[in-house]
Amino acid sequence: MLQEVTSVEHAEGDLSSSHMTLIRDRLESAYDVHVDQRWVEENSYYVVMCTRKGIFTKTPPIQVTCHMFESSKMGRGYIVVEGTSAKAGRLAFITSHLESEGSGAAERKHQFSAIVDIIRQHALLNHVVVFGGDTNLREGEISSTVVAKKPIHEAKEREKERAKDEVLDAKRKISDAFIQAGADESKKFTWDMKRNDNLKVDWEFPPASRYDRVFLFGPSKRYPVCTKWDLLGKERLACKVFPSDHWGVLVDIQIPVLPSVERVTE
Repeated sequence: MLQEVTSVEHAEGDLSSSHMTLIRDRLESAYDVHVDQRWVEENSYYVVMCTRKGIFTKTPPIQVTCHMFESSKMGRGYIVVEGTSAKAGRLAFITSHLESEGSGAAERKHQFSAIVDIIRQHALLNHVVVFGGDTNLREGEISSTVVAKKPIHEAKEREKERAKDEVLDAKRKISDAFIQAGADESKKFTWDMKRNDNLKVDWEFPPASRYDRVFLFGPSKRYPVCTKWDLLGKERLACKVFPSDHWGVLVDIQIPVLPSVERVTE
């Protein structure tokens, strides 16, 4: 799940190539690349999702939705990829890049609300849902009635669900993968200006935030659990800068396997 991919050409040795050309050249042998081609042709930056070939069954075919937030002033949008796993059933992966900066707070909260609605709609359709992206969300912009924000609240929420045979309550709290994985403070900040100097700003008090987030949701009997949360891209490239001013996020997510009688066959 990638944010701020651009179609601007960059020099690479004696060649000049866009980010999208590089992504397709290097990944398409192993991944299906999902993006709205209009974004590539018309927008200065956009989100892209890549799903490993073979993760979904061929039937039913995957469905891909690419949508721009109509009220965004920064050209922000989201991608939803829906498919079926033979062993884990229906899955929905979502990525987005929400409005940035303090001035974008109202629009950012509006966009997050829309994403939450999409997540819950898919869960009601019996989909396991994984969202990952650059949310730019501040802690105060995330309601504890929407997301389980502490490990004890997460544990109580899932225990409550397991006590019921079927949970379709639209008000269930969504899981934060970082919290599920143990909330390791040393891996908390994905935008850390104390350690990352790519922006070359002379901060008096360098900020650090957890802007990049992974949210999980699903039917109570197939609820996804994040078992590992890591940050990537913390080593400098040969040109002495980091790959991004954000650290990358890598998660391991476990989804309960369906009983053999419920599995999908090609």
